[in-house]
Amino acid sequence: MTLDAPTLQVRANKIKALCGIRLSCDVDVQKIAEKATGLSMAAIVSLCSHTLTTACLREGAEGAHISNQDFDHAFRHVLPYALGSIQPAIPTVQFVDIGGLEDVKVLYTQIGGN
Repeated sequence: MTLDAPTLQVRANKIKALCGIRLSCDVDVQKIAEKATGLSMAAIVSLCSHTLTTACLREGAEGAHISNQDFDHAFRHVLPYALGSIQPAIPTVQFVDIGGLEDVKVLYTQIGGN
């Protein structure tokens, strides 16, 4: 069973739900949700938790309002878990495709390389 990464709208709704009334009026939730592309739902929860913690440390727990800078700080600490399942493309470069260093290539093949 695989879970797809949440859509833009789902990410935006989750951020609004988790951060709620503490969001400053200058925070663009849609932009934050776009920046959160590739994050799993668990990572979005972690992002919002880091963001709120940062705001509380800056302003105190009672009157903390989450700013864009709080999100920027949190993004540096949250890993894009959903991207972990993507397999990188492995290039099909052959030994003969590499130009230059002919003397190194000869030496390499003489000692049992490619």
